Amino acid sequence: MKAAFNLLISIHSRPMVLSRRGSALTVDVQAAPSNYSRNMEVVNKVITKGREFIISEDLLSTYGIPKRGDALQDATFGTMIVTEVIEVYGVGAEILGYRLRVD
Repeated sequence: MKAAFNLLISIHSRPMVLSRRGSALTVDVQAAPSNYSRNMEVVNKVITKGREFIISEDLLSTYGIPKRGDALQDATFGTMIVTEVIEVYGVGAEILGYRLRVD
């Protein structure tokens, strides 16, 4: 399952750097944009804008779990701040990766 997940997200992935603000901790990752791209209508009718990327857990062995406030750097989009981290689970409840929502 994990190999299939990694193969699928590698198809549209792009190189990025994930870093923890206030520390020297950084890791080069391949992040795949998700279809969330978000112009989502929320309860009070406010439209929130942002992007979402999926990163395989295998790429984060030296970094650990991404956290809210981490920075995701991309050549096209610049530096984006992580606003939400959501686990992506496989059939056996193993964590395959993380969905990072950014501003």
